[in-house]
Amino acid sequence: MTRNSTKILQAMHNSFVQENQELKEIRNNNYIRIEKIEKYLITCREEGEKKIYLKEKEDLIYENQKYTIEIDKLEKRITELQEVISVGSFLDGLMLLDIQEKERKRIARDLHDTSLQNLTHLIHTLELSSLFIDQDPAKAKLELELAGKKIRVVIDDIRNTIYDLRPMEFDDLNFKDALQSMVDKLQRDTDILIELELEENIVINNDLVVANIYRIIRECIVNSIKHSGASQINIEIVEVNEMCQIKIKDDGRGFDDLTAKGKGKHFGLQILEERVQLLRGELSIYSEGTKEIGTRISITIPIEDKGELVPLR
Repeated sequence: MTRNSTKILQAMHNSFVQENQELKEIRNNNYIRIEKIEKYLITCREEGEKKIYLKEKEDLIYENQKYTIEIDKLEKRITELQEVISVGSFLDGLMLLDIQEKERKRIARDLHDTSLQNLTHLIHTLELSSLFIDQDPAKAKLELELAGKKIRVVIDDIRNTIYDLRPMEFDDLNFKDALQSMVDKLQRDTDILIELELEENIVINNDLVVANIYRIIRECIVNSIKHSGASQINIEIVEVNEMCQIKIKDDGRGFDDLTAKGKGKHFGLQILEERVQLLRGELSIYSEGTKEIGTRISITIPIEDKGELVPLR
């Protein structure tokens, strides 16, 4: 469910609940009035007056029968809406768990392909240097120097993994400066020109939204650096009607298959799409697999919850 549809369903639910309470209050007042009439009729001796009160009692009973039918209908609608809303929350929870699981797989794959492989080579280097230490000290020294270089590589790999889990910018910088710092870090490791245009007055106080927008933009840039062969990447971020609009384009190689099956081949795109959906946003990708056109990504994410802080876990 989208955020708007959830709000509409919740508003309908609240309206039905209020109407149900009002009808029950009217019905309850009618019961009280019927009880008073019955008590009065026990002592009433005037036939004309009895008829008037008997007629009022019959009308009240008839009214209450109609109210009871309406109340039953409303309670059924309320129950159905509660189920739909709760299912939507359940599905959102499943989506979140799915993203978390895929992130764990990505981290495990990165550690296996980088840090673990380097540590394995490091063990072999140390074993080799121990064999040379008596026979050829100079050779052993060279091997130990090589081991030191590999240790520094492992440290950098682990540092990058930790950075991906929780970039330090979240704690020290505002939204704009955090994005610029991230772009600067990525720029240092690539010859591709990365340009960031960010509107000055964007304010997002929701920490969870900020973190996910940050990761979405980073994922797009990293995908382009790894796969597009582009010479330039442009990122434009503006706020329009309490919506954060993100446009990312490159001049590199695109890809043809943008179907669900095709996205399954591109792990980064799958994660990206699910992150956007979790934020109740919209994602569109335009690419035709040619160098001239490249890839254009457009993302819109609501940021109206400006006053509510949600801490990152």
